[in-house]
Order: sequence, then structure tokens, then C-alpha cells
Amino acid sequence: MKTVEKIIQGLASGDVERQVAAVEQASVVVGELAAAAVNAFEHGPNHFLIAERLHMLGTTTVPYLQDLLRRPTNEETKTLAALVLLQLNDRMGVPILLAEVEEGSDYAGLCANHLAQANIDGTEAAIVRRLAAARLDEVDLIVSLVIALRKMGRELPSDLSCRFNGDTVPWQIRTLL
Repeated sequence: MKTVEKIIQGLASGDVERQVAAVEQASVVVGELAAAAVNAFEHGPNHFLIAERLHMLGTTTVPYLQDLLRRPTNEETKTLAALVLLQLNDRMGVPILLAEVEEGSDYAGLCANHLAQANIDGTEAAIVRRLAAARLDEVDLIVSLVIALRKMGRELPSDLSCRFNGDTVPWQIRTLL
């Protein structure tokens, strides 16, 4: 706690040399915090809860998240790291996110929505391919993907619209059309 107090005092001092030193010191501390947060994300028991808050540390986390994508680690961690990077306007993890939309399970809809919001090339095609392959009992996935497609200002291709409009199709899907 003394380090933070010292930094705050330096910033409030009104002396330019002390302020500059305090900003430099703060930068080091923030970098250490970002590295520790990404480490907690990678090794902690619940990746998602940490990942959804990492963006609050800003771009300081970017090099640590990029490094994580380069290392061998589990797919969930890579997918969530790629989502955080995209939130921070870094596109290094876009191929991971597109693959998750097409082939993944737990985060396909979330990835599609983030990619659509960022207007990433290839998102529409990945969503359409996943919708074509989706089982009708994957209601939440289909709904998420259709919403992502609409977020991009796109509509379902006619063949998918017909597929999702039958009497045996769950009502949650039919009502989107």
C-alpha cells in the first residue's frame, strides 16, 4: 500500500519531477497488475469471471494476452483471451473467434456477437455455415447466431429461413424470423 500512497503523493505534489517519476512508477505498477491479472485468468478456477473483467485494465493487458495466445494452453482460455483482445481493439485472436463460431460449443454465440459488433470480415460467412450445420435443438446457439447476423445488418439466407420456419422448429427460433 505504501507504493500506491507514494505514487498518489507524487502525482499530487505539484512538482513536475515528482509527478513524472510518479507516473513512471504508476506505469510499472499497472503493468505488474495487468500481468498478475492475466496470470490469474490463465491459471484460476473460473476463466470466464476473470476474462469478462480484464478489459477494465485497458490496453496494458494486451501484450500479456497476446503472449498467452502464442503459448500452448486450453481452447477455452484462448477463446476468452481472444474475446478480451477484440474488446481492446486488438485483432490477433480473430481467427480463434471465427473458428469458435464455426466449430466451438460454449462460446460460439458470444464470439459471433462480438465479431459482429466489431464488423470483422468473415463473420457473416462463419455464422451462416454454423447455422447450416446447427441442430434444431441448439436453440440458444441458433438464436444467438441470428441476432449476431442481424447486428451486422444481414438477414438469413432463404434456405436457412425455410429450414428454421417449419412446424417442428422450436418457437424461440421461429419467432426470430
